Parts: sequence; C-alpha cells; structure tokens
Amino acid sequence: GHAGKYLKTDGTNVSWETASGGGSGTLTSVGMSLPGDVFQVTGSPLTSDGSISASFKSQTQKQVLASPNAADGIPGFRSLLVSDISNAKSAALYDVPVTGDAGATQIVKGDDSRLVDARTPIDNSVTTIKIANGAVTDAKIDTVSGSKITGTVGSGALPVASDTTVGIVNIIAQSFKGVKTFVDNVIMQGGLTVSGAISSSSLSTSGDIAATGAMSADRIKLASSSAACNGTTEGSLKYNSASKKMEYCNGTAWTQISQGTQANLSIGAPSSSLVKSGPVTFDVTYGSGADTATISLDAGDIALGGTATTGCSVTGVTGVGSTRTVTVNGCTGTGAVNISIAAGTANSTTGDAAPAAGPSTSYNVDNTG
Repeated sequence: GHAGKYLKTDGTNVSWETASGGGSGTLTSVGMSLPGDVFQVTGSPLTSDGSISASFKSQTQKQVLASPNAADGIPGFRSLLVSDISNAKSAALYDVPVTGDAGATQIVKGDDSRLVDARTPIDNSVTTIKIANGAVTDAKIDTVSGSKITGTVGSGALPVASDTTVGIVNIIAQSFKGVKTFVDNVIMQGGLTVSGAISSSSLSTSGDIAATGAMSADRIKLASSSAACNGTTEGSLKYNSASKKMEYCNGTAWTQISQGTQANLSIGAPSSSLVKSGPVTFDVTYGSGADTATISLDAGDIALGGTATTGCSVTGVTGVGSTRTVTVNGCTGTGAVNISIAAGTANSTTGDAAPAAGPSTSYNVDNTG
C-alpha cells in the first residue's frame, strides 16, 4: 500500500515518505568553455547522453603558440620574433649543420660572433633576409664557382672594384672599363681603321661621330630606318628593306638614290586656254629613260592647283605606251587651273622611281556668265 515511497526515520519515529522531484536531480545540462581564438568546441552544452569535444582553430601560417613578447601572460598564436630565439639558452641553436657543404661549420644564432664562420650551402637551401654589418668577410662565403665577396658588406653598400680588388660588381666595372678603353683608343680589332681621326673628345652629345681624317673599312652597313625625314635628319642615308634600295633625306622626304638612269616625264599644254567648266586635257609624256611597262598613272596621282579648282575633278586617265591623257572637268569657279603629277608613277630602266612633275601651264575658267 506504499508504492513509490520510502521509509524515513527522525531518530525516534518511522514513517513512509514520498521522494521529492519525482526521483531525479535538479541538474539539467553540462557545458565546456575554452578560449575562442584558439579552440573550437562542439557538442556543448549536454542536455542528454553524449560527448563534448574540442579542437584547434585554423590559424594564419608561419605562427607559433607562445606567450606575449617580452612579457608573461596568456599564450596565443603569433609570429616568431628574433627575441624569442636570442633569449633562448639552448645550445641546440649552435648545432644546425649546413646542407650540401662538407667544409661548413654550423649556422649559429644571430648575436654570436661565429656567424662569420657560416658558409652558403651549395644547394642554396639556406637564405637570409638580413646579414648584420661586418658579419660577412671575403674569407667566409664561397660559391660553387669559387668567387667570393671581398671586403666587408656595409649598410647599403657593395665593395668597389679596382685594378687590385676583385669586387662583387667587378664584371660590370670591367665592362664599363672596356667601353672606356674603346672610346679612348678607338680601335676595334679587324673592323675600323683610323689615324687619330676619331677620339673620345670627338663624340658629340647628339650621338654623332665627327672625324677630320680618313675613315676606311671593307664595308659600312646602313640599317633600314623608320625615322621621319625633316630638317634634323636631312643628309642622312638609309637602306629601304622593302624596295631594296638606298635612300637619302633631302629635308622633306626620303628619296631613292639613282641607280644610273632617271625616269623623266613632262606635262603638255592644256587643250583649251579658256573654258566655262571643261573638259580640258593634258598629255603626260614619259621620256626614253622610263620603263613604259611600269607606268601606273591614275587620278589619285594628280593634284589640281590654281585659283579656281572649285568643282574641278580628274575625270579620266587614258592612253598606252609612253603617253597618258589626263582629263579635267566640272569646274564651277572663275580663275586659273593647273595640274601636278606625284612622284613614283613609273620606274626607269634601272629601277629609279620617276620624279614629281608640275605644276603645268594653267588654263582659265570663267563661270561669271
């Protein structure tokens, strides 16, 4: 008759009592808390059967778990500092062998004088961001080729090469010395022969070489150039790799040097001396030096000039052999009109381009009524 009850005594009397809480405790959950910047906790809190677990959080690379720098305190992940090593007292810092160099001693910690005995490994597996001033001397760093740094590498400086010092910049210094020797002596073995005509004092700031004596060589090569022909380049020579011809600058345009025969041409008189609008024709005759098979005169090669070119146009270029007939028509102004022929409308029998021609004799146009 007393199900779910227990027998209780107060020391004198005994009675049946009901257990408080229905037979369970008052604790409802259990949890765990760890430093959030270091650990990650899962499964907390527990409110039923289960487990709580913790793991390290992902950290930025190249960091260590250590106490604050130069102070006591709660550890955390941070970069390794020089003071973390220099403050260490372990002899192990002195006993790291250098890879690939059987003759090396050890790599020692940064504030130890034995740093001057550390050698650069053959396989370049050991590198450094900074070597303290005075720490590297000419006797201490050997490379595969056997060359070495001479003198002490100071702050922001390299040893200067001279006739008696093999410096780290020796090759560059010797190269400039060789250039200076050439300029001073102007002797290029087997290439240029001079008799005191070219010297270092003859080189102007504009890059010219001035010589008052004779210059002799088995060849002088001129390169193909894209330079503009103007007053600055007037008198210059160049090789045109497209036309395979030599050209000179006359101050205005690059002009082909004659190969022996000039292709001349002439413009005849206009067919009428006075017209309202036209048409008017001109005979363009190529001389005996021209190769008639190369004549390529067309409207685009003809320029109109004078005081009354309004409305005028070249309406035709006809003919065969050495003569072409140019027709001009459609003029609407009042005044004089003439024509000019551009250069290059034919070649000579030796390949020279025909020169320009004109202006021709003018004819008059009258549209005043």
